[in-house]
Amino acid sequence: MPIAFFEIDDQGINDYNQSYHTQLDVVHQKKKSDYYPDRLILVEHPDVYTFGRKSKGNIPWNLKNAFAIERGGEATYHNPGQLVCYPLLSLKEGEKDAHLHLRRLEDTVILVLQEFGISAERRTGATGVWVTGKEKKIASIDIPAILLNLKHKKPIMY
Repeated sequence: MPIAFFEIDDQGINDYNQSYHTQLDVVHQKKKSDYYPDRLILVEHPDVYTFGRKSKGNIPWNLKNAFAIERGGEATYHNPGQLVCYPLLSLKEGEKDAHLHLRRLEDTVILVLQEFGISAERRTGATGVWVTGKEKKIASIDIPAILLNLKHKKPIMY
């Protein structure tokens, strides 16, 4: 697996909406310049519910912190103590396959978990990472959007 170089933005505990707008700003900057570095945002969110495209409009807006977002999937609950990682990466030619990108993210999570003595695995037909031999999913992985900068033909996955 190739080594990636990127900036790390550790936001600590940060409001979901503020982190989301930081992501949009990074994507905007990356589209303007080939030299804007890839970034990995690390954050914990106060209690928040995010609803992906599969929620199909079934969003309980009576929840205090509910957001409809661009990613696939249904509902996700985030809270303090849960590390959320947002990789904002410019992909090179030949890396534009979203499924390949998801598998690489899963592989990265598995390698990081090994460093902490946790055995983890992928599951056939599913996206994410599970503790080996358990039903517990330890990492959910999704790609909210693929943005293509037509001027530079450079996709940005976040």
